[in-house]
Order: sequence, then structure tokens, then C-alpha cells
Amino acid sequence: MKTRSHWTTLQIQQLIKQEFGADYSTRQVIRVLRGLGLYFYKPFQLDEKRPDQAAQMMTDALFEAFAELARKGVDLKRVAIGFGDESSPQMAPNTARFWSVIKEPRKVLTTKIRRNTFGFYSLRGNDCILEIESSKAVQFVEVLSVIKERNREFDYLILIWDNLRSHKSEIVLKQAEQLNIILVNLPKYSPDLNPIEYVWKTVKRAISQSNEVKDKESLAEIIDSTFQKATRKLSFARNWIQNIFNPVYNSFF
Repeated sequence: MKTRSHWTTLQIQQLIKQEFGADYSTRQVIRVLRGLGLYFYKPFQLDEKRPDQAAQMMTDALFEAFAELARKGVDLKRVAIGFGDESSPQMAPNTARFWSVIKEPRKVLTTKIRRNTFGFYSLRGNDCILEIESSKAVQFVEVLSVIKERNREFDYLILIWDNLRSHKSEIVLKQAEQLNIILVNLPKYSPDLNPIEYVWKTVKRAISQSNEVKDKESLAEIIDSTFQKATRKLSFARNWIQNIFNPVYNSFF
């Protein structure tokens, strides 16, 4: 039988019945699984246009970035590396589930209040988060300057981000070159290969669960504080480090 890594609660209930002849309620199954430390989350949706070899493409792109620096004689231990991405969390995202004593869903008022934000989640280096006005190229020229300033103790910096057109504009590429930043674009339609996506999910969940978000100022406060707390951990990037970063980085030593 093929080993499975993901199960629904119903499937586990049926498996327990089949293997042990025990009828466990949904609540009992959930209690047992939580006690065992299993994870419970929604699937990460992938675009059908995502390349089949996206992970290998990411590995190859990272290898070439390190190879370029090695050819320049750069000490790779003095290179910061991290993930960048922009997000626009709104004041009342509907991303968290709630327990209730009444059989009625929690109602959330929709709002146009949101905060355009860019974050940098580092594997080696210093994280940063800043509000941005737009996704235009001139904005990312400023973003690169902020990231570099936060990581000025490093000789070079590798920034991994998506294929937004403005990320590839001439003025952004020129600014990156001047700041000793190597830009690495993710394979198209592959947000799952950017661990910062999971940080943004954590931020939006925190907003949804909070009763303190009343205006744009309080929204900004919870975005920044949650981002800073979440990015202290590398757990969001554990698989990326193990499967992509370590094999590439270790090949140079």
C-alpha cells in the first residue's frame, strides 16, 4: 500500500475502525491527533501552469547565484540570503476558524482598509518589513535600499522573489547591481517555493483572530509585530533549507 502523508479526519476515523474496530467520534479523533502533534491545515493551492520541475529550477537558479559570487571571489559566508514578497492585508480578513456555542457563523464586515506591505524574511541576515505605496518599479528601488541598509554588515545579498514585471525592470536591476544584491526570480506560478508566503498567512490569521484592529494604525501595528515575531523562526523555511539551500550551499565547501 502506498504511504500517505495527508489524511482527512473522516479518513482517519475509518482507518481506526478498520484496523482496531473502534468507533471514535470526530472530537475524539481530533483530540488524539493534536496530542500526537500532527499538523492540521488547508492544502496549499498550486497553479496548473506551475512547471513540473519547479523545485529543480529553483535549485539551479540558487546554484548559479552562488556560482556567480564564487567566480567574483566573494566569501559566501558573508552573503545574506532571504525571501521578499509584497502583501496587502486588510482589516478584516476571513482566514481563521472559530469555535462557537451557537450554530451561526461569525460575521465579518468587509472593508477597503488595507496596508500594502513588503517583507524580507532572511535565512541569513536581518528581516525587515515596510509599508509601500504601490508595486511600481520605483517603489522596489527604495525597497532594495532598505533591505541593504538592514544588512550592511554583509558584502552581498541574495534576494529571492517572484516574477512581477516591476521586479525585472531596468531601474530595479541597476539598483540591485549597485547595492551588491543578486536577484533570483522564483519559477513562474510557484509561490509554494517562497517561504515568506507562510509568514503572510500567519499575519493574516493574527489579524482575523484579533479584536484590536480598529483602524489603519492598529492594522499596521499587528502586521509589523506579527511579522517580526514570525520571522524569528526558520520553521517556515525548514523544507526549503533542507531540500534546496543546504545541497546548493554545501556544494561550494
